[in-house]
Amino acid sequence: MNTRDNPAFRMARFVGEAWSPQATFSKKKVFSYVGCAASINLGDLLLYLAIRDLFKESYVVPNSPISGVKSMLGRRLLKSAGQVLLKGFSKTDGTLLGGGTLINDIYFLNVLKDYYRDNIPFYVMGTSVECSEMLGDNIQDWAPYLKKAKVVFLRDQTSHKILEEVGIDATVIGDPVLSMTIPKVSTGLPKPEGKKKIGINVGSTKGDMFGSQDDVNKFFVDLIQKLKAEGNEITIFSMHPKDLANGKDVATACGISHEEIWDDYHKAYEFLDFISEQDMIIGQRLHAVICGTGFGIPSISISYRPKCINYMKSIKAGDYCHKTSDLDLSKVLDQVENINDNYEQISHSLITETNRYRSLQKEAVAKIQALQSAFKR
Repeated sequence: MNTRDNPAFRMARFVGEAWSPQATFSKKKVFSYVGCAASINLGDLLLYLAIRDLFKESYVVPNSPISGVKSMLGRRLLKSAGQVLLKGFSKTDGTLLGGGTLINDIYFLNVLKDYYRDNIPFYVMGTSVECSEMLGDNIQDWAPYLKKAKVVFLRDQTSHKILEEVGIDATVIGDPVLSMTIPKVSTGLPKPEGKKKIGINVGSTKGDMFGSQDDVNKFFVDLIQKLKAEGNEITIFSMHPKDLANGKDVATACGISHEEIWDDYHKAYEFLDFISEQDMIIGQRLHAVICGTGFGIPSISISYRPKCINYMKSIKAGDYCHKTSDLDLSKVLDQVENINDNYEQISHSLITETNRYRSLQKEAVAKIQALQSAFKR
């Protein structure tokens, strides 16, 4: 990874763009973004870029989470930089709680508290609720802040139901990254002829998952060997450094060279190009599957957390989820065959559902901009 792609330098670049002399004298609105723009997780970077692009008439300034920086010096510098930004908060016109599974997570509640101001409009844009079974139930701690939001736009219906139970009015608009994944056709992708290109994401997690990663890796080995034997072109891809470590283990067991692994997980737009060229996606990471389905590519979720299942249900593809604690190779292979037999029909359904969310996201942005136009610093 070169300096330009280092998470800390990347975030400094984002901040510099929005806090430059040109921006200072601009009439554009400035939003403070609460999310993970400095993360080494490609999904988090995609979310920031998606929201930045959706609000292209404004400047979206990322906060400075330090979890992606290992050195103590780097962490201290980022934390100091965050405090400097907070002192200049009078420049900010609004606060955006960005995409990702942030709600119910105490870490992000504390980040939000740092950026929240009673006199500055606050909006929730495409966020979802983290599973209480894995993080504990912190919704009551979140509720007072969410009730102060001008609008609450969520990723999925499960999150909507959870917040509805604590009296929070919200609207489901899908994942913001869908706005970056425009299908090549408006109906359904044609069934690929001959050898099929299948992108497989072997993921990773800190430990909060269904089952164990070791078992998931063994499953991927068996799956890839079967798919290769059937003549498919398999590419393992990574969205995080730890994905790459697991992907290399799986590749070695399958006789695949490490050089064949797609590992540019710090390059968001190149990643989207790579995904768009696949005929099928089988992925553990949530945004591996979000990007695949967003392009209308039939995808199977190897669901390591409830958020994966919740997303697939939100696009009417819940049948294509397999919990990592209950993986059955024969069932996944049957679904691969079903996709091959009904490719265009499945693709058409995905395009229809994700287009609906893309339209809702445009409406959400227009509503936030309308609310924001009345705010004067």
